[in-house]
Amino acid sequence: MGMIIQHNLTAFNSNRQLGITTGIMAKSSEKLSSGYKINRAADDAAGLAISEKMRRQIRGLDQGINNIQDGASMCQIGDGALEEVMEMVHRMTELSVKAANDTLTPLDRAHIQQEIRQILSEIQRVDEVTEFNNIKIFGAGADPITNSDGTPFIEGNIPFEDFSFADTSINTNPPYSSTSNGNMLALQAKVKDPNSPAASKDFNLLYGNGGTSFGSVRLTYQQGGKSVSSIANLESDFKVSGYSNQGGVATRTLTYDKDGIKFDVIQKAKPNAEQKKYELSYTVENKCDTPLDMEYMFHVDTAYNNNDVCESYYTNQSRIDTARVYKDSSYMPDLSGSGVYSTIPNSFSIVNKDAALAFSEKIEFSGTKPDMLSVGIYYDICNWGYYDNTSNLGNTTTSQDLGFSAVWQKKGVTKGGKLEFSFDYGIEDVQKDSDLKKDEIKKANGQAVINTDAKKFWIQASSEVNDGMYISFGMIDLDTMNLRNLDVTTSDKARTSLVKLKNSQKHVSELRSHIGAQQNRLEHAGKNQANNLENTQAAESRIRDTDMAAEMVKYSNNNILMQAGQSILAQANQTNQGVMALLQ
Repeated sequence: MGMIIQHNLTAFNSNRQLGITTGIMAKSSEKLSSGYKINRAADDAAGLAISEKMRRQIRGLDQGINNIQDGASMCQIGDGALEEVMEMVHRMTELSVKAANDTLTPLDRAHIQQEIRQILSEIQRVDEVTEFNNIKIFGAGADPITNSDGTPFIEGNIPFEDFSFADTSINTNPPYSSTSNGNMLALQAKVKDPNSPAASKDFNLLYGNGGTSFGSVRLTYQQGGKSVSSIANLESDFKVSGYSNQGGVATRTLTYDKDGIKFDVIQKAKPNAEQKKYELSYTVENKCDTPLDMEYMFHVDTAYNNNDVCESYYTNQSRIDTARVYKDSSYMPDLSGSGVYSTIPNSFSIVNKDAALAFSEKIEFSGTKPDMLSVGIYYDICNWGYYDNTSNLGNTTTSQDLGFSAVWQKKGVTKGGKLEFSFDYGIEDVQKDSDLKKDEIKKANGQAVINTDAKKFWIQASSEVNDGMYISFGMIDLDTMNLRNLDVTTSDKARTSLVKLKNSQKHVSELRSHIGAQQNRLEHAGKNQANNLENTQAAESRIRDTDMAAEMVKYSNNNILMQAGQSILAQANQTNQGVMALLQ
């Protein structure tokens, strides 16, 4: 190579190699200081993805072990309570044996009966107040089984006449409320609780919250020379600005005021006690200078007993089991295709045709027909985007949770202008509902009761949705144990009590065995999850963590190379100094 000074290629090469070594040294330093050999996705993209999946599993397993320990603690609480119940059963057995002896006087047996009554009261109290983390664990104290919308699971039929309008102390989200923004209404009936025959619980129909039943407004207007579309939900985007309840009519004003757009929604609800329905009216008034195209959607996730399966809706004695949209020809957007119908029905009724109650859920457009009506899966039809792509139309509704959405529209509403509409919503006696096809309706049998079987508690054992187990504690109320009327006031009654107490002892022993078996299972599950956690952590560590010894060897090697590179670079820079001798 000649004596060239314009480009010091030797120094360039040495500097490039030194830069590579410096970069490797920096990565080694990062790995050694952080303890991780993957500090960013570029270090190992596939390894990072695998490691993050394992971290999710590790975090889930760690919490799952804590959950299992909580479940075992809950079992210990239940077993401890049953241990004392067993002692009380033994004491009553002892007293019954004593009372069965004819050497006692009636007064003696009366004193024995007094102690037995106190023991029975304590057993009932144990059943009702035994808790873990403020959660009642035995059947009578447990919450009733509920549908997905939170309503009690009703077995049997509720007479139409039993329903009345809920007051604000019971219904947390009706138009009566002066604070809630939801649009739901409430009818309630008293339903017997089999665990407390003297008591009853309120079953709410036409009841829900903003999570599944709510109103919303879609606005279209011009802003900055562009067409803007926005959605305002009553549950989250409005404030209650006015409320009154006069003459049996509840009136509420909700105000929307954002980004220069302001309008009011005025709701009026008049309960019709005889017909068990609400007469509803709405006024949407523009309060801003911008002309608005308004669409108001009244949406309901219907509540018809066990309402997640087998619901149909009827209109004009025709049963419909598929999702449909009914729309006026002028409604925007221009929907068409299978499942879209041009004639909006005057009314329709929702019912479970295979287990109908004494009533149907009834919607009547006796005031102003909507511009569009949609009936189908509730979480589909409340989404405005559903009507821009109606690919789900025609899907069956009989295995899903049914709902309906009614939409009224008015274009070009200027300041002070209003969109107004009204309709009726409530329940109808099945025998009088003209929309139903009577010969298809099979009524549920028996008196209505709330199902309060022994509650099950799910113990989540990891981050996988189905990885876990149910635990239960059974029922120890006096009715279940057949001890409510335990009587030892005569010798014969005392001997009969011995049979009842023998069965009660067997029942409590079975529950204790069941709880003990569950606790053993939980302990085994905890050990297995701890083993999984340890092995998963080890596997994740091999992928993610730095092997300090191996990395230190690399670091030392590169340190030597860096020192050599620096030395060679210095010499390369000195080499061209010899050219100066030729210029002298």
